[in-house]
Amino acid sequence: MFWRMVTMADDFGRFEAEPVLLLSLAFPGFGNRIKLDNVKAWLNELVACDHVRTYVCNCKHYGIFTNWERYQGKARAKESKYPDPPANICEQMQTKVLVSESESVSVSESESEIGIGAVSASASRCLPPPKGKRPWPPDFELSDDRKRKATEIGVRDPEREWQKFRARNQSLGTRYANWDRAWENWCLKAVEFAKPAAGIVGL
Repeated sequence: MFWRMVTMADDFGRFEAEPVLLLSLAFPGFGNRIKLDNVKAWLNELVACDHVRTYVCNCKHYGIFTNWERYQGKARAKESKYPDPPANICEQMQTKVLVSESESVSVSESESEIGIGAVSASASRCLPPPKGKRPWPPDFELSDDRKRKATEIGVRDPEREWQKFRARNQSLGTRYANWDRAWENWCLKAVEFAKPAAGIVGL
């Protein structure tokens, strides 16, 4: 979903972060293959990994890519299509200093439900990343057990799927507390995406 969201962002790296909109704009034509719960979970992953930050303005949820200017360059447009994020988000994006645990604030139930975990609507403060998560382990390889698990889930080519799984997570610097569980979830999604869309024949 990360790369699909990149195409939705404006020159400032901002985008609308309502999961319903992300589902319709990022995955057109996927029918029932992509669920709203999938989008919420993926957005939460991106927030937890600090690839994006989310904020609330006038009761609407927006997002901003944390390293947008580094990779996309300075904005060509004079103004963003979307409201400015809170000042503390911009400061943290420049300094990469996260708010300490004692300063973090709880997220309202409505925000948590739609998968927005980085900013509280009332205080606009960033929560610290979940504890225990780590980047790709140096010794994390496609063992016989992991290959067998992928086959049991229904992956036809575990080696190829592993290459995609590794390339994506290493390039994004993804962090997980349980990498085996992340691999299993990846395999489940791969099998689901490989299924033909309902009602479409011969594609």
